[in-house]
Amino acid sequence: MLLQHFGIRSETENGCHIAWVVSGDAGSKAPYRVFLDGRSGPPYTGGYDPVFSADGKHFAFVAEEEEKMFVVVDGKRGATYPIIHKGGPVLSSDGNHVSYVVRQDKQDFVVTDGVPGPHYDRIYAGSVRFSPDGKHLAHSALKGRKRYIVVDGVPGPSHDSVGESPVLSVDGKRLAYIVINGDKQFVMIDGKADPEYDAILLDSPVFSPDGKHLAYSARVGNRKFVVIDGVKGVEYDGIGQKVVTFSTDGRHTAYRAQIGNKVLVVIDGVPSRVYDNASDPVFSGDGGRVAYIAKDGGKSTLVADGMPGPEYDEIYSPVFSSDGKKLAYGARKKGTPLGKDDYLVVLEGQPVPATGAIVCGPVFLPDGTLEYLQSDGTHLYRVRK
Repeated sequence: MLLQHFGIRSETENGCHIAWVVSGDAGSKAPYRVFLDGRSGPPYTGGYDPVFSADGKHFAFVAEEEEKMFVVVDGKRGATYPIIHKGGPVLSSDGNHVSYVVRQDKQDFVVTDGVPGPHYDRIYAGSVRFSPDGKHLAHSALKGRKRYIVVDGVPGPSHDSVGESPVLSVDGKRLAYIVINGDKQFVMIDGKADPEYDAILLDSPVFSPDGKHLAYSARVGNRKFVVIDGVKGVEYDGIGQKVVTFSTDGRHTAYRAQIGNKVLVVIDGVPSRVYDNASDPVFSGDGGRVAYIAKDGGKSTLVADGMPGPEYDEIYSPVFSSDGKKLAYGARKKGTPLGKDDYLVVLEGQPVPATGAIVCGPVFLPDGTLEYLQSDGTHLYRVRK
């Protein structure tokens, strides 16, 4: 029997893709195989960390053969090393660059496009980040007792402790990261320190797509809040894991917040009503429209431009077309005890029945075509409308 590992999917304007790694039963000598859109690659003695580029055009993973590790990008093998840290490889958004962390001779170093970088005592693989344009690379590093943020191979000032996720703006010219100073934390932005708080929360900070704005969430005591361009927002009991969603032009912001055990969505500083739960909001390309999934009493509805739609048992993957004029999402209605669930794709409020579960998508292609992958439990189908 084959066991599945590390299943991932990609939903972009270039279409839907799905990948997974399978191996034999524990203790067997069956090889690992990586499947991409249902097609098997060659066998390896080990395989893990499959990843797509942000545009969905490129695919990479770590493979093992004869106790050596290497990265495979679009079917091409890289150099072999004794250890490649889990958490890699990392692809630039356009897939033209690949980076991963190697451990060799008791030292760590980053390999980018096949070129090894400076050696450090330790590099956390999860800290490796390309700038959105793919031209710059940042990561954290430990040397002796000092920690650094390294950008394009050049270490910055040393700190006693830093967060593990440096963030670069889209053009790579701006840098932000968390500094831990005793029992306080602050965000360092372009070499300048923001105010200290009790903690800077996970997945912070984040630049707007145009690089002009920066947001992060922080905590003082038990109260949590969002800071946008240095301005502290309203305090809540909790903030969503995705700190802030910016519109493409950076002019609009949205985030989830928590009051007690209820959730609300804050759009441009204005809170919605409270729900049992809500998803991270999604902006249209021009920032003029916003949608999110709201859940109440076991039912889900899509709230688009402030207006709730029909109720379903489950809603997922809301997406706008590139011009912002169309909105689509997947939905499910539970069947009777003896019947099957009904799966649908809802386009502009009109439900379109699907013949199986939606496993990837829906997404809009550049020409406005709607695409999704569905499965009847045996076969995988690509549907375009």
